[in-house]
Amino acid sequence: MTESHIVRYCAPTLAGLKTGNMFCCTYFSKSDIMEKIRMINQRLIPYGVYTIPFRFSKYRALIYVFRPDRLGRDLGDETARAFLKNRGYESESPKKHLACLMKRMKEDDEFPHEVGLFLGYPPKDVQSFTECRGRGYKCCGNWKAYSDEENANKVFAMYRKCTYLYCKAIENGATLEKLTVKFSTNDTGRISKHKQGRSTT
Repeated sequence: MTESHIVRYCAPTLAGLKTGNMFCCTYFSKSDIMEKIRMINQRLIPYGVYTIPFRFSKYRALIYVFRPDRLGRDLGDETARAFLKNRGYESESPKKHLACLMKRMKEDDEFPHEVGLFLGYPPKDVQSFTECRGRGYKCCGNWKAYSDEENANKVFAMYRKCTYLYCKAIENGATLEKLTVKFSTNDTGRISKHKQGRSTT
């Protein structure tokens, strides 16, 4: 797992545009990849970005890079809460939701439909995807959109642009710290962001 891997698959999360991303990477030693994750966390947790291993298979690991604050807001959405409760998520705690999702993904090779809520997908689209079994969507990009096609296409384009610019930046020597946006809450309660490197727009 290299910096280039993280940027290629997680640029929108690093940029503060997305709640989380998942990607697979190969490994030859579990202790080695756990050490890499520990080192990445040392660097990115100060920026509000966490990295955890979700699942291990033979020489492949599923990695989740996410922003806990944003995840908490996403899972607090009324539609998301009702959907998760209907899927057997009893707790209101994002940490317990994560633990439950990890358990399910370790027990089953398939991705549970609710994983989209942990990646920042619109709750209504996640719900519709489940109800329609992946059919009848209006457009498809990072997810299958059933509700707001125009906005979904704008978001898809924004993610593509961000990923392109971030990949170029890492090729030119930028560090993860330079490319990661740090969010903070000021005394009025509004969220402000401090860019640590070049803009993605």
